[in-house]
Amino acid sequence: MAQSQSTATSAREVVEPSSDETEFVFFSGKGGVGKSTVSCATATWLADNDYET
Repeated sequence: MAQSQSTATSAREVVEPSSDETEFVFFSGKGGVGKSTVSCATATWLADNDYET
C-alpha cells in the first residue's frame, strides 16, 4: 500500500507577501474561530517587518 506524504505549509508562507503585487490577505471561517485575532496579529507582524498595512 502506498504511503501518502503530507507537506506542511508554514503560516509565514501563507501570509507573507510573495511579491510587490500582493495587495490583500483574506481571513475567513465560521464565527468564533479567531479571525479577528489572527488578522490583527498578522497586520501587526507585517507592520513590524516593514510591510505596508
